[in-house]
Amino acid sequence: MFTFTTVCHKTSDTQHPLVMLHTREGSKFLFGKVPEGTQRTLNENSMRLGKLKSVFMTGNLQFWSEIGGLPGLFLTTSDATSRGLDVFTNSKSVLSYIVATWRYFVFRRGIELNILEPHAGQVIGDSTVMLFPVKIDSDLPKKLVSEEAVAVFQRQLSKITSLMFPKDTSKANSDDPDSYKLDPSETEAQTHVALPDPSQSLHLHNQPSLSYVIRFLPVRGKFNPKKAMELGVPRGVAFRELTQGQRVQSTDGSWVEPEQVLEAPYTFRKAVIIDIPNQHYLQNTIDNEEWFRRSDSHGHEEVGLVYHFLGDDIDFTLEAYVNFINKFPADCKHVISHKLVCDDSLVFTTSIVHHMKLKCFLNDNFCLPYHDTKNGPSLPNSVGLKMLQNFNVASTGIELDESKVASDSWATLYNKHIADLEIAADLESLLSKQIILLDPVENAQSLKDHVQVFTVGTGSALPAIYRNVLSNLVRVPYKTETGEIKFTSVILDGGENTLGTMLRMFSHNNGEQMQQILTELKLIYLSHLHADHHLGLVSVINAWFETNRHNDAKLFLILPWQFDHFLNEWYKLEKQFSSIDLSRLVYISNEDFHARRESEFQQADIADFEKAFDAGQLNVAIPRKKLGPLPEERIRELYDAVHLEKVETVRAIHCYWAYSVNMTFRLSENETFKLSFSGDTRPNPSFFKTGQGADLLIHEASLEDDLIEEALAKKHTTTTEAVRMAQLMRCPKVLLTHHSTRNSEKHTFIRSCQQYEQQCQMLDRYLGDVLENIVKHKVDPEFGFDDMDVCYAYDTMSVRYQTFGFQKPLFDSITALSPGEEGERQVKDRLKMMDKRQQKREKRLHYKKMKVQGRP
Repeated sequence: MFTFTTVCHKTSDTQHPLVMLHTREGSKFLFGKVPEGTQRTLNENSMRLGKLKSVFMTGNLQFWSEIGGLPGLFLTTSDATSRGLDVFTNSKSVLSYIVATWRYFVFRRGIELNILEPHAGQVIGDSTVMLFPVKIDSDLPKKLVSEEAVAVFQRQLSKITSLMFPKDTSKANSDDPDSYKLDPSETEAQTHVALPDPSQSLHLHNQPSLSYVIRFLPVRGKFNPKKAMELGVPRGVAFRELTQGQRVQSTDGSWVEPEQVLEAPYTFRKAVIIDIPNQHYLQNTIDNEEWFRRSDSHGHEEVGLVYHFLGDDIDFTLEAYVNFINKFPADCKHVISHKLVCDDSLVFTTSIVHHMKLKCFLNDNFCLPYHDTKNGPSLPNSVGLKMLQNFNVASTGIELDESKVASDSWATLYNKHIADLEIAADLESLLSKQIILLDPVENAQSLKDHVQVFTVGTGSALPAIYRNVLSNLVRVPYKTETGEIKFTSVILDGGENTLGTMLRMFSHNNGEQMQQILTELKLIYLSHLHADHHLGLVSVINAWFETNRHNDAKLFLILPWQFDHFLNEWYKLEKQFSSIDLSRLVYISNEDFHARRESEFQQADIADFEKAFDAGQLNVAIPRKKLGPLPEERIRELYDAVHLEKVETVRAIHCYWAYSVNMTFRLSENETFKLSFSGDTRPNPSFFKTGQGADLLIHEASLEDDLIEEALAKKHTTTTEAVRMAQLMRCPKVLLTHHSTRNSEKHTFIRSCQQYEQQCQMLDRYLGDVLENIVKHKVDPEFGFDDMDVCYAYDTMSVRYQTFGFQKPLFDSITALSPGEEGERQVKDRLKMMDKRQQKREKRLHYKKMKVQGRP
């Protein structure tokens, strides 16, 4: 009748619990936190959100790890439904502040996000369930904040967030190839308003923890027609009215009540979701009697299921907590979410199996992701929370179903998916290389040979089953004064759950490699503001602080200036609950490395914004700040710490405030290494000119060549165009990444110089003599396709500069991993795609014609 399904449990990929309730009418409710990885987990397990009614955030709001998946969940939900999304939380004002910080990068989906805070005594629900919120206060002393200040700030935040999701999204999502030249936010006052310190205007430190008691409404018993006829009730309308709970008259004029002809109603035991964020909420939680209330208003049913979402510092084996559990009925089932009992199980199995197949012939380039098994709780009638764990709630009781819970080992995955394949390597050989070595390579001809690239995430737009969104980790060597070779790590973009993938890659041997990577990490570079490139960066920064808490190292951030505003606003909240020292983050704008700098927009005072909002005077140009001098001291500090000689950015052809970058590293007194990173962009003459002589180009190749029109509309690059950019740079190594979900499992490899030239000619004929045609630019005839090593990126892949051409002999083997023959559906999809391409071509040419004629 009702089912609870675990969406997320505490793992490297998903760091907080989330469960989904399916009601008997098909509606869905989410309870818990929304960590990074939630969106991809839903995709992995085919959990559809079309009937999602509400999200009930439990506990309180303190850390990014608790809500890092909420922006992505919201965008996914906006694709699945047009109703908007209701999010219930312990504090409307705090969550409103959090959502307001997203205004720089949540790009206007035309759907409403409703933030709701249940009040004491409120009942939430529908025709099948009643939800009773329970708020538990912390035992910490209250920090006094003016209630008037809170009310004013909440009012102002509501006005900001109301402008973030307008119905008309055409300007922000334009498919005009020239739309990247315009900044949609230049007249958006809500984007350029300064948020005050939330600790002075919100009840950050006085947040209650929010939990829920869930009552499943009884179902009316079966109608007994024989009994009704015995009481003189005529057939037909009277029968229907009785089944609907209405009294009717019998043939002798007496009244017949529904209870006289209906069997006893079907009742269900209650469920409770208890969230104890930390020990300061523990005593007040176990002393509260709301969990056990039985009354006419709350129902007289007993509790049959309790979820315990427990902070890491909660000891659930203490006598006081055991006594609390024992206060529930003896047969009540308890589900414990705690780091000590939750398996760090493999979450994204589809992707992992594909990587195991690749590892069969690329054993040196893929690790086996870290996982760990924990002992379950020793409490009576209790289990640890597990992904896809089901509890089925029926009138006969509550039953645990773990038939879908993943319990795979490397041996079972190998036997199930790989052993029978022709490509199969033996399991022992795969297990012998579970980790990727971080040491300098042997037989290096130069320091460049030691350069190591980890393609942490290689997808685009949304986390997909086979690929997570974009993130690159580059380890650049340098020689110390004593001749020792050490490494500096650089992260280039970091989409949602970048940290989760890094934990899978580097947590073997008690996290020894993870410690090394985060100690080496000196620089994070962000190319632009689209969410798929940065929703994982806060988690990476937090992990860096944790690893480097006992030293005085600094982390350099090259960012669009808007993202610096976001980080400052976010950390005004999170630093209230952590020991993060923001003075150790050194921010430098991408603009400061551009030959023609532009100044950022001014931030308005929030009170002035509210006046303009109330007066309807928002659609005005935002003034810019006066362009100041270069932060030369910070740039020198960056160059010294990261062993850089030069950083140079150019404007990407994608969206406003988007950048491609060239970084030249100093490896030793007589050797440098030039790294070029495109970010998201159309092929850009300015980029290949500044990238001349690059040693390594990491370029987006979102789409295959036959999707050129989509590439033009969305301002992306096709595979052949990306290789052409490397040829124009005379760059010997090119890594292609940021692949569309259409290419999530396989690539159409460019196998030969002849094929490459044919693809170039095809694009040249199709595009003609226009700026968008990178193929028409003159190349050096002495540097061709065969002079380049082209590498196609997969998630969790590692490649050394010394062996960059490792894939080419294996193209056939890699291709064989994916389905070969086109089925009827694939043929239809391809024909539909060709039709859409023609429509987009006509639309693009129409845009161009209007511009030539001077029409808007």
